[in-house]
Amino acid sequence: MKTLRLSQSLRARSGARRQRGFTLVEIIIAMALAGVVIAGVMFYQSRAENTQRVNDTVQAMVTMAGSIKRVYAPANSYAAVTEAGLVNGGLVIKPFTASGTDILDPWGGDVTVGGSGPFFGLSFNAPSAEVCQQIVSSMADNAVRITVHNAAPSFVSGAATAAAFLTTGTVVKADASATFNAANMASGCNGTARHVAFVFR
Repeated sequence: MKTLRLSQSLRARSGARRQRGFTLVEIIIAMALAGVVIAGVMFYQSRAENTQRVNDTVQAMVTMAGSIKRVYAPANSYAAVTEAGLVNGGLVIKPFTASGTDILDPWGGDVTVGGSGPFFGLSFNAPSAEVCQQIVSSMADNAVRITVHNAAPSFVSGAATAAAFLTTGTVVKADASATFNAANMASGCNGTARHVAFVFR
């Protein structure tokens, strides 16, 4: 009888131990797996948001370039194209924003604007090599000349050619008839700073 009670008591304790729940090791493993899943979701969400911002940026630049052509082309010169002129003319398209008479890019940096006779240009600093490459490659069919700089470039007023209007930087596309240079894009976008510059006609 004592043996039977002892056996039942051992079984009861064993069952209680089993019902007690997860061990500390099991909880740590579960938390580690949850952390990995959450980190993965956040990474892909961030990439998706960045891709959307890049797409919005490219679309805004194409729209702004079209609007600038429509407004300034009748004068047969883009020499009057300035940041203040674009802000005052309501030609700044989101995700670009106006700050006083300055224009800010979608990442909050300054946009450089310039015009000269047959050309006008826009430049800003891409926040990463990946974003730089996405924007530059997406604008290849829309811009006459594309360069990437280590610092904000200057557009040369009075220039008669696209190369003279934007003289510095790693040349990704030399002029309207030039082939897009992917190797130069990768080299320029992997620099310490990635000021992308686009010339339009």
